Amino acid sequence: MPSDHPKPDETRTRVLLVDDHPVMRQGMAAIINEEPDLVVCGEADGVRTAIAAATQTHPDVALVDLSVTDGDGLELIRDFKHRFPDLRTLVLSMFDETVYAERALRAGAGGYVMKAEAATTVMAAIRTVLKGHTYLSPRMSAKLTPPLSRERSERATTSATPIANATKPPGLDRLSDRELQVLRCVGRGMSTREVAEELFISVKTVETHREHLKQKLNLVTSGELLRYAIEHNIARLADDHARAKRLAEALGADPDGVDTNIVVLDVPAAPAVSAKAAEQGVLVSALGPRFLRLVTHLDVDDDSIERAIAVLRPLAHR
Repeated sequence: MPSDHPKPDETRTRVLLVDDHPVMRQGMAAIINEEPDLVVCGEADGVRTAIAAATQTHPDVALVDLSVTDGDGLELIRDFKHRFPDLRTLVLSMFDETVYAERALRAGAGGYVMKAEAATTVMAAIRTVLKGHTYLSPRMSAKLTPPLSRERSERATTSATPIANATKPPGLDRLSDRELQVLRCVGRGMSTREVAEELFISVKTVETHREHLKQKLNLVTSGELLRYAIEHNIARLADDHARAKRLAEALGADPDGVDTNIVVLDVPAAPAVSAKAAEQGVLVSALGPRFLRLVTHLDVDDDSIERAIAVLRPLAHR
């Protein structure tokens, strides 16, 4: 994937960025390239482009989101481990660490950081993984299952900011990685055929996975399955892209960086802004002290979007 980065030199550690959001890659690249010992050597938005970029640029570490355009981040981590045994991998994702961190470590990742963390935490995680150590939040380190915890405990390094929710959703341990993939697609509001196309499997296979999911999670209907995925932050909700894009433009965010219904803004005092928006019935969550995630539900109406714009525009432009 074309990118405009400083020419790597032999004294700086080479970082490959893999994320399906161009705006996130650009922002992270700007932060990393300011570090005296790190430099971004390439970018990718999916599995195929990531493999090609790693082959061409020879990175020392890959910063990988679990959401990629043509596959799954966990599968990419396994592929990296097989093709490039010396390549370190760190997951940077908005997906709940209680759901995905342990699976990422088992796939071969050296650590897991949520996008709610500060940039300094991400930089510390990169350097820790490069040393061959594991990087997790304090609560996630404590919640690891005993076998994996014992395997990594002496090498574990934790982040400075604990994630508030470290309770694993019920039933997830019984799911295979493929079933979790299907559940994530269900949580995005995808039809059975769309899931099949996304995961390159047959419609019948998707239907089988959906039935297994309901059995393992003690659910009855497809609606309950969707609600489970949303309530436990398994996936990002899918919604009208045009409305989300309009919201981003009104608030000064890059509309090209909008993925369905999520916009991330850098604003002062994000928790206070989030609370103010909640008073107006606008769904906004704070992702740390300066970042907001603006989320619209599947049944959101235009009045809600206009209310969000009215409440948040002056705050976003302070």
